[in-house]
Amino acid sequence: MSSQDALWLTMDRPNNLMVIDSLMWFESPLALSDVRSVVQERLIDRFAVYSSRAVDDSGWRWVPHDDFDLDQHVTDVQLPSPGDMTMLQDFVSSQRSLPLDRDRPLWTLTLIQGFSPAPGVLGSAVLIRSHHSIADGIRLTQVMFSLCDVDGHPTGVGTSLPAKPSPLGIAASTASEFASSAADIVTATARTTG
Repeated sequence: MSSQDALWLTMDRPNNLMVIDSLMWFESPLALSDVRSVVQERLIDRFAVYSSRAVDDSGWRWVPHDDFDLDQHVTDVQLPSPGDMTMLQDFVSSQRSLPLDRDRPLWTLTLIQGFSPAPGVLGSAVLIRSHHSIADGIRLTQVMFSLCDVDGHPTGVGTSLPAKPSPLGIAASTASEFASSAADIVTATARTTG
């Protein structure tokens, strides 16, 4: 683990968790089995940190979690009716003060069922909570995009998380990758919705 990531890890306080909450919502319901399959393929199988836990043995490092169980990290909840944006915001707010379990990999994903993004539309939302020690906000945005498809194909965004990033290296490479990837997504979205 880089010294920068170790710093984020040790900065956790009960009133100021170093957890980045990311939310996506969809205009159609998602199946929990499909979400788990995508997470396995695009996170667990690609990024070792998602199946590793932080261990301090003469310095912080990521160690593969021997008893890793995807079901402990990917769960679902049902919003009560009407499942509108206010209810979604209330649910997300209720999660923000919950610390991540330090005995497991430092992330969770919650599939939120019963969300209605517009009147008469039943969809889903996905809340991903990741400790800042896993990656910075821009890299985690790329990870979020990597879970999505455009025109039925993976976006190809977020293909790697740096092993030992430097702040300047992260800023330069990530800004370039993110701008390029975001432009590709915007272009593809415009083609599919326009």
